[in-house]
Amino acid sequence: MTELLLARHGETAWNVEGRYQGHLDIDLNDTGRQQAQQLAALVAAQHAREPIDALISSDLARAFHTAQPVAEQLGLPIATDPRLRERHLGALQGHTREDNARLNAEAHTRMLEAHYALPGGGESQQQFHDRVHAALFDIARRHVGRRVLIVTHGGVLAMAWRIAIRVAVDAPRAVPILNASLNALDFDGTQLAIRYWGETGHLDRVLDEAARI
Repeated sequence: MTELLLARHGETAWNVEGRYQGHLDIDLNDTGRQQAQQLAALVAAQHAREPIDALISSDLARAFHTAQPVAEQLGLPIATDPRLRERHLGALQGHTREDNARLNAEAHTRMLEAHYALPGGGESQQQFHDRVHAALFDIARRHVGRRVLIVTHGGVLAMAWRIAIRVAVDAPRAVPILNASLNALDFDGTQLAIRYWGETGHLDRVLDEAARI
């Protein structure tokens, strides 16, 4: 069995504002940097019992800088993989939900439809699903029998959850997606399954984004 530990990046100023980030490279705020340290302490304690063999991060700053304290604690290099980026939200990026309801009404209404590609170079939910599926299965197959920590984004976690429970790409999300939370998936060589979800006992506070951004 291969175990994938998936952590969402720490908080950003845009998370607090409810501003869609997508592929825009927004860094952590002070709370996010503190959350990264708290995540690193949790992971280091787990590592002492069950070693983590590899650390992989999205190449966007908010994920990479969440991974850095973990790398320092574990003595592991950070491999980056752009397939672990957030969904490209095209014209919606940089705006709040309220802004988009006014400025990009059709895209805002249809953004969760499976085959609706967001204007401005954005991905559809299906395209995003296919990217996340390929990344997770490739990582799992390259680390058979090992434990891998992946630092990524809320949308990636939401899609990983859909993949693991085998629901449609546009199925409503029924679990929290929390900043700097830890989530575990098992891979048996064929499919992913959830071991646990939404571990936040290491954090002082958390923020769940209903917009899945």
